[in-house]
Amino acid sequence: MTTVTPRTVIVGGGLAGLAAAVALAERGIGVTVLESRPRLGGRASSFLDKTTGTQIDNCQHVNLGCCTNFQHFCRTLGLAHLFRTERELYFIGRDRVVNRLAASALPAPLHLAIAFARTSYLSKRDLFAVARGVRALATARYDNSAADFADWLKRHRQTPGAIDRFWTPVMVSSLSETLDRIDVSSARKVLVDAFLTNRDGWHVQIPTVPLDALYGTRLTGWLAERGANVCLQTGVE
Repeated sequence: MTTVTPRTVIVGGGLAGLAAAVALAERGIGVTVLESRPRLGGRASSFLDKTTGTQIDNCQHVNLGCCTNFQHFCRTLGLAHLFRTERELYFIGRDRVVNRLAASALPAPLHLAIAFARTSYLSKRDLFAVARGVRALATARYDNSAADFADWLKRHRQTPGAIDRFWTPVMVSSLSETLDRIDVSSARKVLVDAFLTNRDGWHVQIPTVPLDALYGTRLTGWLAERGANVCLQTGVE
């Protein structure tokens, strides 16, 4: 009897498709990745500026300490050393005061409370609104009454300052979408996983090389060694 090796076709070479390809190839399953664009990585990719000849990332893509699946993906491919971890962040408000965000000695979920309480760009009213919103979101069960997270914030009486200077930077940076395109469950996952569950979940990990170096030859070489094929500029209908 002839044994047939299973083979899988993955449509799309973004991070989700690549993660699936790596997981399958690691288990000996044949994989073909079809990507319509001339590069992998989806939104996390680079392009060549024809004027300067410089490789430019399409925007900054960072990893958070709570993104454990992505970290496993990078370790598997030998890419983990290409990220730098930032354990302190600095924000400059409209008052030009430099605000330092770093964990105190308090245990999670209180480790960032002191840093947020000292921010110059959030008024006391904003801080009370944020605290109320964090508690409501952290303890919320599935709720489909809010059309999107922007609607949820309005329902929970978040101030314009809290929305503009806390919720928007946190959620848009984490999910790459505007508040009206983020669902409540995704916003809750960011809040709980990154800020409340453990002390390191909010740490920012920044690539030290262009994104094409992360999701280019290193990754395709790893897949090729395991019998996987990557077909670029190959759209699917």
